[in-house]
Amino acid sequence: LCNPADKVLSDDLIALPHLDEPNVLHSLAQRYQVDRVYTYTGPILVAFNPWKRLDLYGDATLQAFLRAGGNVRAADSDLPPHPFAIAAA
Repeated sequence: LCNPADKVLSDDLIALPHLDEPNVLHSLAQRYQVDRVYTYTGPILVAFNPWKRLDLYGDATLQAFLRAGGNVRAADSDLPPHPFAIAAA
């Protein structure tokens, strides 16, 4: 069984309809391919080393998470998984 294409890049693995090892690994690999190196699995942040520089820690990113305050993980938040979100929690 495969997850629907619209769910594969989900920010939270809990949103996957099929939460088995092959589907989780596939989702993580797909996210890695598009430089989404952080993924939630419930309250846990999964991180992969991208082995290249990504602009993930700049002032604009920090300010976006600071403005969101404690609502970073809210369903209506458009902020991606990030260590700044864990720090804000």
